[in-house]
Amino acid sequence: MPISNKHHDFPKRLCLLIQLLFKNLVLLVTYHSFWHSQHRSPSELNNTALDEKRIIKACLKGKKNAQKAIYDAHKGVMFALCLRYASSREEAEDILQDGFLKVYRDLHQYKPSAPLGAWIRRVMVNTALENIRKKNRRPQTHGNEVNSWDKVTTDDPSTEMNAKDLTAIIQGLPEDFRLVFNLVAMEGHSHKDVAKMLNISESNSKVRLTRARSLLQEKITLIFEIDR
Repeated sequence: MPISNKHHDFPKRLCLLIQLLFKNLVLLVTYHSFWHSQHRSPSELNNTALDEKRIIKACLKGKKNAQKAIYDAHKGVMFALCLRYASSREEAEDILQDGFLKVYRDLHQYKPSAPLGAWIRRVMVNTALENIRKKNRRPQTHGNEVNSWDKVTTDDPSTEMNAKDLTAIIQGLPEDFRLVFNLVAMEGHSHKDVAKMLNISESNSKVRLTRARSLLQEKITLIFEIDR
């Protein structure tokens, strides 16, 4: 039986759904501070900007309380990012800790013209990539990756999927596919950029993304079939 265009488009629509869910997760994490910012006076907003400058200045001097302030303000969103690049929660925690150590070390490179959160995000992504390169230097077998994918399940298939469920499914992707999926579908990099970052061809990047989408479709479809 011929497959309709609707089925052909499913992987792309799935990626859009995943992007939307993770964007909503970020919005939920930042909603509390946003709401308060909308109800602050101009003088309070100025004080907030000044406070961040003071915190950065203190952090550059190695003050532990300033480092903790930056960590507390950004750890939620950054941990969600690390989870997508890691194969386990423990690995994500390692990436997060290594990433913040690099934030403190390289904070002198931050330019105030850009949001601090965006700069920290770039540091985290680069830390995740470095972590993957280190793992790739160790012997691995493709069979182990397939087994880890097969074992991925959501906490409760009978409930509507959320960002946590999707994170678990993305973590189950073979590492090569997961990495390209995150960089292209989630971070918005072009295949040309990804090819340079990973030292692969553009066509290879496209193949990996297509395979990642297919595996995601396969897993999510299986979960909902089990629920029937």
